[in-house]
Amino acid sequence: MKKLYQKIRLAVPIILLLLCIIFWPTVVDIETSATSSYESIIAHYNRIKQGEHSELKPFLEEVVRDRIFCYSSTSEYSLRLLNCRKEYIYRLLRTAREKIKSAPSLGKFILCIRDCPLSFSLCKGEEYLEATGIECEDMEILCIENCFDRYWRGSRLEE
Repeated sequence: MKKLYQKIRLAVPIILLLLCIIFWPTVVDIETSATSSYESIIAHYNRIKQGEHSELKPFLEEVVRDRIFCYSSTSEYSLRLLNCRKEYIYRLLRTAREKIKSAPSLGKFILCIRDCPLSFSLCKGEEYLEATGIECEDMEILCIENCFDRYWRGSRLEE
């Protein structure tokens, strides 16, 4: 009788754990589940192509050039993230705090700008394939400007 009681005592938590795992509610983000991440990146890239530069362009050019130099001089990916990306985001935040006087949506802004180097890479690929003559540094700057517009300057652009 005692052995049966010990087996039941062990089996009940295991069964409860399995039931919790099986029936755990899952959260589905409708925005991201509608399209793949690749499609959303391409849509964002096409949206930033239509953007315009602001008075911050000279500051942003310097930040982008420094990021490109840091990435090209750092071969290890983890060091790029640790040093280059961290400095890139910090300088963009500092520039925005000094030059833009409005309340940001900081978390969304950081998520947006951390993907801006992708627009540089997409531009390089497009330039190679189509010989568009687009300055790829400008594409990254336009991406940053788009993030400023969406999450910092107070004018919310359409998603």
